[in-house]
Amino acid sequence: MSRLLLHPLLHIPTSRSTLLLFSSPNFQLPPAFYLIRNQVRFSGHNKWSKIRHGKGMKDSARSTNFHRLAKDISLAVKEGGSTDPTLNVRLATAIATAKKSQMSKETIDNAIKRGAGQSKDGTSIERVTYEAYGPNGTAFIIETATDNRNRTVKEIKALLAKFGGSISEVSWIFDRKGIVRFTKGTTEDTIDVMMEKSLEIEGVEDIRELDQDIMCAPTSISAIASSLASGYEITKMRVEYIPTDTVQISGDEEKVGQFEKFLVSLNNHEDVVRFYTNAE
Repeated sequence: MSRLLLHPLLHIPTSRSTLLLFSSPNFQLPPAFYLIRNQVRFSGHNKWSKIRHGKGMKDSARSTNFHRLAKDISLAVKEGGSTDPTLNVRLATAIATAKKSQMSKETIDNAIKRGAGQSKDGTSIERVTYEAYGPNGTAFIIETATDNRNRTVKEIKALLAKFGGSISEVSWIFDRKGIVRFTKGTTEDTIDVMMEKSLEIEGVEDIRELDQDIMCAPTSISAIASSLASGYEITKMRVEYIPTDTVQISGDEEKVGQFEKFLVSLNNHEDVVRFYTNAE
């Protein structure tokens, strides 16, 4: 499973053996914006790059990004079971990502405290995933991080209804896979050596060499990341949803327009961390 990269934050899988790269300078979205497809047709893939700055994606991009990075840190503490990044690979990865985005130490520390239930307001945060149909029968997996699931589900339902969608079981349309991304870290290993070593780790199912991504069962993510972390740097570890069937909307201007508006609205929701769709 590999991906076409229209933008550093927008990932679209192509076939399992090929990773294609294409960058659009006019397309800027926060990390939540994930379009997932199992096949790319070049005749229509750049439809999504028509979403431009004027649609409300740029002004609050930095604050929205920080908000989501902080939630990733809090969830890493809660799900990883430790506030110590040397003992919690997921937390170490989340902190490293936040630092690369120039998040302050105070904000990072506050996010860690919140994940441990030690925030000033006493609120905790949890991950809630919604399955839904969006515009024109497109399927969505929507990942959120919230301190009030009743509020979040109400708002997500309202957003879906506005575009003719609804909460519904769609997980059967997706394969759920663990993804671990790593770099050479403190080693001098070549990519070939890195790939050879990673293939020796129990639980590894596939490798996307250009991205240096390991694909595995969701239950194997932590064990694989821990095995790699002794020398390599883990830059991503999470579960992704890969569609097994797609819905064609490219080529229909009305459908594309409605779909783009929905994506922008979904992305702008402060509780939405990322989302996956089978739209093509």
